[in-house]
Amino acid sequence: MKKLKNISENSFILGLDLGNSSSAIAFFDPLRKQPEIIDVSGGYGKPAAPTVMQYIPASGEWVFGEYAVLNRGTGQDITVRELISRLGTKDFAEIDGRAVSVPAVLALFLKELIGNCRNMNPKAEIAGIVAAVKEFTSEEAKAELRQAFRLAGYEKELIALVPEKLCVFNKYLWGKPKPERKKENVLMLDFGDRGLYGALYELSGDSAKNLAFLISAEISAGKISDDVFSFFGGIYEKNAALPMTIQTREQLSAFTYQHKDLLFQKEIAKRDLKLYFTFAYPPFQAAVGKERSDALVKPYAAKFKKFLSRLLEKNLYDKNSPISAGEVDTVVCCGGGFEMVWAKTLVRQFFSGAEVLVYKNAKCAVAEGAALIAAGRLEAEKTPALTIKDKLKLKYDVGFKARQGKGEKFIPIADSGSFWWQDSFSRRVVVEGGADGSGSLLLYKRDEAGEVTELAALTLENLPKRPAGAFFLRINIEFESFDYLTVRVCDDGFGAFFEKTGYERDFKIKIF
Repeated sequence: MKKLKNISENSFILGLDLGNSSSAIAFFDPLRKQPEIIDVSGGYGKPAAPTVMQYIPASGEWVFGEYAVLNRGTGQDITVRELISRLGTKDFAEIDGRAVSVPAVLALFLKELIGNCRNMNPKAEIAGIVAAVKEFTSEEAKAELRQAFRLAGYEKELIALVPEKLCVFNKYLWGKPKPERKKENVLMLDFGDRGLYGALYELSGDSAKNLAFLISAEISAGKISDDVFSFFGGIYEKNAALPMTIQTREQLSAFTYQHKDLLFQKEIAKRDLKLYFTFAYPPFQAAVGKERSDALVKPYAAKFKKFLSRLLEKNLYDKNSPISAGEVDTVVCCGGGFEMVWAKTLVRQFFSGAEVLVYKNAKCAVAEGAALIAAGRLEAEKTPALTIKDKLKLKYDVGFKARQGKGEKFIPIADSGSFWWQDSFSRRVVVEGGADGSGSLLLYKRDEAGEVTELAALTLENLPKRPAGAFFLRINIEFESFDYLTVRVCDDGFGAFFEKTGYERDFKIKIF
C-alpha cells in the first residue's frame, strides 16, 4: 500500500477491535494528531456496537448492532451472533432458507461499522485499516477474517491484522518519549464477554518480555450477563400474569442488554434501582438493591482475585518463584468488563502500590491502539516501535510412537499451539519393560511439516518385576517454564493381572 505522510481530513486511518460480543472503531485525527473513538451506538451512549446482524424476512433487510439487539422479540427475525468465535470453522448461518457463510455475514457488519465514517464526513475515504485480533486466533480464522474484509470491499485498505496486546501497548506508550520511558513491569488485563486475559510484561525501551500469562473462561462479562438475565427472568415470572414465551425471552434479552450495567454502578449503593418491565403483561415496576447486585458479583470477584494470584504464580522463567503484586508497576485495564465499578475497585485494591489505568471507554482502548498502528504504518504519525518477546506456546507436537499394524503411529500428548501454563497432559501407554526391571521410553516432537524427530530418551529403572510388555504407564507432561517441561512416568498396572504400584519417575526436558 502507498505510504502517506500528509493525510487529508477527508481520509480516515482506522483501527478496529472486532469482538465476539461487541466491536469498536477508532480513527487517527490528522489535525489533532491523536486517535478518536467513533460512536457507532446509534445514540445509545455506548461507543462500541454489538457484533450482531439481524435479517428481517418480511422486508429482506439487514439490521446492524444495537438495533439488531433491541429489535428482537417479534419471532420472525433471524439474529446472527458469535461471528468472531465462528471464524475459521467454515460455519454457515441459515438465512431465509439458504446458507450464508459467517464471513459473508461479517462482511455486512464491517460495511455498516466502517460506513459510520461517512456519517461524520460524507466525503470520507479510507486510507488504511488495522484490525486487532486475539493472540491465539488460528490461521484459518485469520484467513476468513481477511475474506470478510474482501467481501466488504476493503481488501486493499486492510493494512494488517495485529495482536491486541500490541495495540494496547501502542495506546499505553503513545506520547511517552523514549527518554521518559523507564524499565517497568506492566500487567495487561482484558476483561471481556468470553473471559479474562492477563499478561505481565517487563517493559524496557523498545522491548517487552513476557513474564507471566493466564486466561480464564470462568470469569467473563458474558457469564455475568447470563446471571442477570436469569435474575430478571425470576422477577418477571414472579410478577407477570402471562407465562414466558419465546418472544418474551427475546424481549427479556433486550431488556437485560439495556439494564444490566445499571446494577453495577456506584449509585445503586445509595438508593434502589427501579426497573420498569414495560414489555410484560401487565407492566410492572421492580426495585433492586445493592445486596442483590453484590450477590451477583460475589462469586466472580472471588474468582477474579484467585485469577490474579494464579497469574503471578505463573512465572514464565521460574515456576518456583511467584511474582509479588508489589513488583507490578502499572496495570492497564481494557475490555467491556471494566465498565463495572466492582472490577475496577478490585484491581486497584489488589495492586494498591501500582498505577492502575482504566481508560474512559475501556472497550475502545484496543481500537485506539490499532488506529495508532495504522497511522504509523502509513507514516502519518511517529508511533512507538515495540518488539514483544513472547514464548507462550509449543511450536511442535510432543508425543511418542505406538505400534499400528506393521508400522508405528505418532501419538501426541501435547499439541502444537498449547500454552505452557496449561494443566498437565496425560496419556496411557504400553512399554516393553524387561523382566529385570528396566525399560525405556522415547519422546518425539512433530513439526508443522509432519516430520517426527526424537526429543528425548527416557531410561526407566527399577520398574516393578513383571513379564516383558506387561506394563501400562501413565505419562504426564507438565510445563515448568516456557523452555522446560517435566515428564512424569507412573505405573498404571496391567488390567486385572497386575495392580498399579507407587512407581513414579520425573524427567526434566528442555524444549526450546
